[in-house]
Amino acid sequence: METSAQSISPEPQQTKLDGSLMRKCDFHGEYQVKTLSVFGEQRVFDSCPQCAEERRQRQDEEIRERVRQQRITAFLRGSGIPFRFRQCTIAGFSGDTKGIKHARSVARRYVDEFEGRLNRGTALIFCGKPGTGKTHLACAVGLELIRSEHSVVYTTEYRLTRSIKETYGRDSGESEEDLIRGYRKPPLLIIDEVGVSRGSETDHILLYEVLNGRYERLLPCLLIGNLTLDEMTAHLGERVMDRMRDGGGAIVAFDWQSYRK
Repeated sequence: METSAQSISPEPQQTKLDGSLMRKCDFHGEYQVKTLSVFGEQRVFDSCPQCAEERRQRQDEEIRERVRQQRITAFLRGSGIPFRFRQCTIAGFSGDTKGIKHARSVARRYVDEFEGRLNRGTALIFCGKPGTGKTHLACAVGLELIRSEHSVVYTTEYRLTRSIKETYGRDSGESEEDLIRGYRKPPLLIIDEVGVSRGSETDHILLYEVLNGRYERLLPCLLIGNLTLDEMTAHLGERVMDRMRDGGGAIVAFDWQSYRK
């Protein structure tokens, strides 16, 4: 709390019968001046208590906002969201077709209702044609959640399985379980390019371990793939797809023409 300490020399505006010194604040009216003996010298701590309290509250709010921004910056740095997509927004996912409006609405609702979805582990799947904005919209969802102080991790299916298999090396400082556990932690895990690499049986098992582990912990995933729904089901397996639908999970088909064309 900021206060200004000065000698008694300035005359108070009013002295009450009990001897207390009074001053007038332009904003809050009269207040009692506090006096204190400092090293034998009588000093006046002349500051409106309401002004001082308002200053303290502003300082506390500034500190909270600074800490919040530091957390958001740390979450963004650790998110893995590509720089190309760090300016994406849900509102910026443009288009007036019925399908695009539906995809935008689903993404908006997913963010707005994320706290409830987090408690249910509700997944979201974007599948369909290349170049239709799936990664744009998924990253926009992730960025909004980061600004709400939720940790989000973006990766691709290939990078996820490769990073886990790299722990098999003798010099690796992490174990397979360490990596799998890391992918199970963030409130939202975005996995892009599902199905690009057909992968080995080991890759499918590792992906299942991550997805099933998050399902058991009620932590949502957002999966993205240039696949039809049938192809996505064939790649992930009916058991995984059934888990992704649980808790109200949504599948959005991006079936319009590529933006890149």
